[in-house]
Amino acid sequence: MHCYRITKYNPKHRDCDGHYTIDDWTSISDVGKLFNSKKLSFHSYKLCEDAYINAIDLLLKTNEIPFLEIVDLEKYGFKSYADLDNKNPKDCYDNASSGQLIHLDDINLFARLILREMAWCKLLHGDFFIHFGYDYYMYVGGVNELKEELITINKSGLFVEKMESPYFLC
Repeated sequence: MHCYRITKYNPKHRDCDGHYTIDDWTSISDVGKLFNSKKLSFHSYKLCEDAYINAIDLLLKTNEIPFLEIVDLEKYGFKSYADLDNKNPKDCYDNASSGQLIHLDDINLFARLILREMAWCKLLHGDFFIHFGYDYYMYVGGVNELKEELITINKSGLFVEKMESPYFLC
């Protein structure tokens, strides 16, 4: 099985124990706070979130995955965001349940809810998985080695490292 960690964190800024050494935002709740003397705007946050969503979309389409199963769902409370209001995020949140199959059209919205810390779960389809960790870490894996997809994801500004998911060992 091939497993990867996808993050916004450049691995060259990790110490010998793998800890990220630069003060950087880790959550949507950090919007408006200062990091390296620069205020995190919602626009900057959303650009990064979009890169994660685009990575998920790319992985699902190139692996011809039409749906994912929600596993071990935890809900932390819904919060409305103006940029999602035209997509029925509350219905997506309310209707989500463990064991549910979430189709390609709804996965991107559901992933945004996870990245915005309203929920957590594992997303599975056969041997393929997507797991979300704390502090904007995402883990993906499956039987197919990702090559071109990883190059595209790296070009988007995210960083891909070979690594097993701490939520589901490969």
